[in-house]
Amino acid sequence: KTELTADHQQRVIAFSKLVSHASDAEFAGKMGEFFDLDQLARFMAVTVYLSSMDSILGIGQNYSLYQQPKTGKFQFLPWDHDLSFGNFPMQGGDAEKFSIRHPWQGENLFLERVFKVEAFKQQYQAKLGEFAKTIFQPERFRRQVDEIAPAIRPAVQEESAEKLAQFDKVVAGETASAGGFAAFGPAKKPLKSFVGPRTQSIVDQLAGKSEGEIPTG
Repeated sequence: KTELTADHQQRVIAFSKLVSHASDAEFAGKMGEFFDLDQLARFMAVTVYLSSMDSILGIGQNYSLYQQPKTGKFQFLPWDHDLSFGNFPMQGGDAEKFSIRHPWQGENLFLERVFKVEAFKQQYQAKLGEFAKTIFQPERFRRQVDEIAPAIRPAVQEESAEKLAQFDKVVAGETASAGGFAAFGPAKKPLKSFVGPRTQSIVDQLAGKSEGEIPTG
């Protein structure tokens, strides 16, 4: 977003070399010098819960990398997560049950290394456990849908009767058509139907009752 200074460029290059060439011990020891681990744990916990594969977990997009001026550490700023809650059409598997320990598709050297770092894993799993009792509560999401839907409905109604019918089905928690993404796969579950099983899957995986499912696609 802004012109990079030589120091900014060297910082990115140095971390890229660490990801590509460092031993596991060196990577674990130096990762905290480059990343705010608490913020990274929060970012990954929310992204993983949402099964948001149109992101760093899938095709590697829809985020900015921000360098904090005072610490020089990086953090991810997410954006364009309209296909969250397991609604990215180019993913395989049951998004409600996606793994919390291997939540990415295909090869991702950065995440493979990060998820081996014990300091990160402890904070990440702690965030998942905390959020499962607070912001990930299914009733919280369902209540928000019911609060927001009346404000959106008039605009949808202006578009077409067909879209309004699909909108009303989704608000009620029923599966609607895949719309313009139909060619890439079947329609996914609406938000209200997704959040209950997803929260339960997170809780079960944290408790060691389930391994979760590694995303394909």
